[in-house]
Amino acid sequence: HTHNGQIFPFNWLVRQQFRIIHGIHRRGNCHLYVSPGTGTWGPAMRLGSRNEITCIDLIATRS
Repeated sequence: HTHNGQIFPFNWLVRQQFRIIHGIHRRGNCHLYVSPGTGTWGPAMRLGSRNEITCIDLIATRS
């Protein structure tokens, strides 16, 4: 997870460093999910980014 940058100006710096900073994306045959995380690092605050709790249900397909 990336904390989605957590607070300004780090949210801007994270966007400069990583192509994918949050959300679901597809890479070839794979799905990739990057979470902004549920908490904080350093100062117990977020400014310009939201935290989230992610639930992912994996369901097998029959072949």
